[in-house]
Amino acid sequence: MVVVKIAKKGGAITDAEKLLAFTSNRACLMELQIGIKAVTTDGSGNATDSITHSLGYFPAVVMFEKGFFPDGKWYISTGYDYKITTTKINFNLSGYDPYTTYYFHYRISGNRQDNAVGSGNNNVSGKMRISKPGYSANTETDSRNMIFFSGANVPKIDTSLSGSFTESINNYPYPTVKTIPHNLGYVPVFHGLLDSGSSDGNGNMVPSIDILYGGFSISGYADSTNIYFECRTSGSTESWTVKYKITRDKIE
Repeated sequence: MVVVKIAKKGGAITDAEKLLAFTSNRACLMELQIGIKAVTTDGSGNATDSITHSLGYFPAVVMFEKGFFPDGKWYISTGYDYKITTTKINFNLSGYDPYTTYYFHYRISGNRQDNAVGSGNNNVSGKMRISKPGYSANTETDSRNMIFFSGANVPKIDTSLSGSFTESINNYPYPTVKTIPHNLGYVPVFHGLLDSGSSDGNGNMVPSIDILYGGFSISGYADSTNIYFECRTSGSTESWTVKYKITRDKIE
């Protein structure tokens, strides 16, 4: 089978897979629906609303939210206030400020959470198409069976802005805030991972909060200039290493 590879700047197509910009051996995260959903609470601070995707399966979804905190920044959403179904994303806000509008930036992928194949959808488009083994790029219509197609958005990681930091983290309730400049002039999609150093567990994706006992937490938020990671330990001060990816994809 023919394999398409694209090297990163300064690299070569013979580089290890993790160093490549693209390889047709791996499916891209193809985003079919991107937008901002405004959800307004009632007099009790509650609200229900939804976004329809009608894919017929549980898609991979990335979500950011703005408005819960009064700083106007976009936070990686915890997922407490929305639930993914096979046809919708349902919002269920409870205990928020009354008569207030909150905003959710959503990115719904054609990929299933388990990257399984399937049939029945007509959502493949674009002139450049690479199918999964056993499927035809010329005739396939369901995004689950594709490696890549140019009619959908694919997250674009900026390797020069992405990286890691190691920082001494304060214990609860005093947060350590690490500021990462990006200077893009807009709010980018980003991701974070607690890589090492925490006695509460490493490998936690951002955000991660110990609700039961309090203390340990790591959250991520962004504005048009910086990415911020707010960190707390549940015990003594620790040295954490956090890895992050900043994309060129825009939230706002």
